[in-house]
Amino acid sequence: MTAKQAGLTTEQMGKLDLAWSIAFPDSTTMRSQGAVVGKNLFYPATDVGKVYAFDLTDPAKPCVQWVYTTPGGAPLRTSSAFGVVDGVPLLVFSGQDTTVHAVDARTGKAVWTKQVGAYSYSTTTGTPSVLKDRVIVPVARSRDTDFSALP
Repeated sequence: MTAKQAGLTTEQMGKLDLAWSIAFPDSTTMRSQGAVVGKNLFYPATDVGKVYAFDLTDPAKPCVQWVYTTPGGAPLRTSSAFGVVDGVPLLVFSGQDTTVHAVDARTGKAVWTKQVGAYSYSTTTGTPSVLKDRVIVPVARSRDTDFSALP
């Protein structure tokens, strides 16, 4: 991103002050990055299985628009990605259990979930990406996988 795109110069960076901060209830691990889309920030609180949508229209007083909770509160593993599929603005992210969640970015309602782990030691290894009408999810197997059971 250029200084013009960011609206900041290198010299101004050292003069920035903290605008606001937030604590996520029952959360102790921060392992993901938020997705900024327009005047919205979507942030996964991974260890508690929640995604928060913040309205940043007034940067001094952001407000929570909605909170998505994974079924059973299953922990999340990745950051969220944004894309539009069939006219629906989607946030996609995945859990430690290799479930990919697609959520309507306007409402926080689940559009679909899909288990993508092929083996018992599968794990999602990065943030899913939206490409046209597809969601691409990086998945890996652990080195501890017993390959003798594979066909």
